[in-house]
Amino acid sequence: MRRVVRVLEQIAADPQVLLSGLDVLDADERARVLTEWNATEEPVGSATVVELVAQWAARTPDASAVRCGSVELSYAELDARANRLARLLRECGVGVESRVGLRLPRGVDMVVAILAVWKAGAAYVPLDPEYPAERLAFMAADSGAALVIDEAWLADAAVAAQSGAPLGVEVGSDQLAYVIYTSGSTGRPKGVAVAHGGLSNLVAAMGPVLGAGPGEVTLQFASFSFDASVLDVAVTLARGGTLAIASGEERTDAQALAEMIRDSGVTVASVVPSLLSVLDPGSVPGVRNWVLGAERLSADLAARWRAQAGVWNTYGPTEATVMTTAVEIAEGISPEDAPPAIGRPLTNTRVFVLDDFLRPALIGAVGEVYLTGPGLARGYLGRPDLTAERFVACPFLPGQRMYRTGDLARWTDDGLLHFAGRADDQVKVRGFRIELGEVESVVAAHPDVTQAAVLVRDDRLVAYAVSQGDPASIRAFAAERLPEYMVPTTVMLLGEFPLTPNGKIDRSALPAPEREHGAGRAPSTPVETVLCGLFAEVLGAEGVGVDDDFFVLGGDSIMSMQLASRARRAGWVLSPRQVFEERTPARLAGVVEPVEAAAQGVRDVGTGEVAFTPVMKAVGDTAASPEFAQWMAVVAPPRLGVEVLSAGLSAVVDAHDMLR
Repeated sequence: MRRVVRVLEQIAADPQVLLSGLDVLDADERARVLTEWNATEEPVGSATVVELVAQWAARTPDASAVRCGSVELSYAELDARANRLARLLRECGVGVESRVGLRLPRGVDMVVAILAVWKAGAAYVPLDPEYPAERLAFMAADSGAALVIDEAWLADAAVAAQSGAPLGVEVGSDQLAYVIYTSGSTGRPKGVAVAHGGLSNLVAAMGPVLGAGPGEVTLQFASFSFDASVLDVAVTLARGGTLAIASGEERTDAQALAEMIRDSGVTVASVVPSLLSVLDPGSVPGVRNWVLGAERLSADLAARWRAQAGVWNTYGPTEATVMTTAVEIAEGISPEDAPPAIGRPLTNTRVFVLDDFLRPALIGAVGEVYLTGPGLARGYLGRPDLTAERFVACPFLPGQRMYRTGDLARWTDDGLLHFAGRADDQVKVRGFRIELGEVESVVAAHPDVTQAAVLVRDDRLVAYAVSQGDPASIRAFAAERLPEYMVPTTVMLLGEFPLTPNGKIDRSALPAPEREHGAGRAPSTPVETVLCGLFAEVLGAEGVGVDDDFFVLGGDSIMSMQLASRARRAGWVLSPRQVFEERTPARLAGVVEPVEAAAQGVRDVGTGEVAFTPVMKAVGDTAASPEFAQWMAVVAPPRLGVEVLSAGLSAVVDAHDMLR
C-alpha cells in the first residue's frame, strides 16, 4: 500500500509524468536490492590459474593432480607435460590471443592440453569429437584457431623432445583464456570469449562452495565443450585438489559412474540435478558436497540428497564465467516445498533484477536478471553487434558493463534469488542451453522444408515443418549438423502453420505431437513385455511397440541410465551402451541377461513372474504384506544377491529392516 501511495503522490505532483519515470521503490528498498544484497567485494590475488597450478607443482610435486581410469599424473608430472606441449606450441607460432582448438577425447590429455595452451599465453577452444564434422569445422574457422590439437598431434615425438622446465611466459588477467561456443539465436553458434581474470575470480568465489583443496577429490563429469568443465578444472587444480575424470562410458552408465566415484575417492562434485535422479545416495557415500546447476532443482531431489551430504544450488551463464550465485540447501527441506532459490551473488559479482526500463524491480516482482563483475566475458568472438546487444552500460555503476541474461527471476525478502523462466526463445533441455532459432534454421535448410518452427514439449524438442518430405530424413539432416542434445526428438509435418492476426506463427496453436510407433508390433515374449513397459515408464509414453526407437521417442543419455537402473530392479541386466546400440525393445530382448539372483528361485526367468510362495511360507502371514512383497520383487534380487538370499530367512528379514 505504501508503494501505491508513493506512485499516486508522484502522479499528483506531476500529472504529465511518464509511467517509465515513476519510482516505485523507496530509498530503503532501493538500497537493499542495489547495494546491501550486492555487498560482495573481496580482494582477489593477481595470480592466474596457470601460476597457482605451478605453485602447487613446486609445493606438493608428488600430490595427485588428475586421473582418469588407470592413468594418473602428479602435480609435477602435469606441470612438466604441459610445459613440453606449451614449448612446442610456441615454436608453432602460438602466443598471446592465439586460439588453439582441442579435439581430444575425455581424459588426462585434455587437461594437459588446456594447461599447455594457457602456459603458451593462448586460449583454448574445445572441439568435442562427438559433434558433427560440419559444426566442428565452423567452430574451428569462426574462432580463428591457429591450429587444432588431436590425439595424433600429441603422439608426435616432437612433444616428448621438449624441455619440461617452466617457459617464463607471463599470463595476464586480461588475456583471453578460452572460447566456448553456445547455441545462437541467429542460426549459428556463438563463441563466448572469457579472460583469465574471470577464472581467477571464479576460483576465489567457487572454491569454498565446491570445497576443493588438498586431499579432496573432485568429480569431472561435464563435457569439456561446456563451461561447467572450466569450474572443475580451474577451481580444483588452482586449489591443490585431485581431478577425477569420468570416462565416456562412466558418463552414460549410472552403476559404472557410482563405482568410479567410490573407487576414485570422490569427495566433491559439480553436476546437473538430472544426474542425481539416476544415482542412489547410498551408492556414493563418500561424496560430502554436491554443487548443482544448469537445471531447475526440485525440492524432492534436494531433500533426498541433503539427508546425506551438503547440497548447493547455483546459477550462472557462460557469459559470466560459469557461476554467479549460490546457496547451500538448508537441513530439513521438505519434498513438498517450492523449488529452492538459486542463491545470492558470489564474490565480486552484482546481480540486478530490472524491469523493461532498467529500473530495479520490486522485491517479489519478476524482472530480468543483469550481471556485472570481473567474471563478465569480453563478449562474443567476432560478433560486435551481438556483444553490444547483450553487454550494456550499467546505470548504477558508471563505466562498468552488465550482461543482460534473458533470464527472469525475483528477489525474496531474505535476499535470495528465485528463477522464474526466460524472457526470450532460449531454453534449457536436460541442462543444455539451446536457442530454438538455431535449431529452426537447420530444419528449415532441408531441401524439402519450406517453413520450420521448434518448441519444447515435455522437456523434449519438437520440430514442426511445412513439408512433403519424410520426418526421418529431416531428423537425420539435423543430426548431421547439430550436437545430439539439439536434434529434435520428433518432427511433425504440417500442410501450413497456424498464424496470429498479424501473420506470425501461432506457436500456441501448434498441435501436440502424436507418438508414432515403428511397425506397431505388440510384444510377443515376457522380456519384450517388460522392456516395452520400462520404455513407457521412463519416457512417459503410452503403448510403446517392440520396434519403437528409444531415442526417437525422446530418450537421451540420462534416460538410458534410468532405463538400465529400472531394468535391473525388474530382474534384467541392461547397460546404457546396449540401449544406445540396440535402441528398440525387440533388439534389446536379444541381449539382456537375467540378474543372477532372479534365477535363484526369486523370479521365474521363463515367465518373468515373481515366485513369492516359498519365502512367504517361511516368513509367515505377518510378513506377507504388499510392502514386503514389493521389496522382495524389486529390491532384494539386485541389491542383496544370491549370498544374502541363500544365507537364511533371518538375514533376509534383517536386511529388509535395515533398508527400511
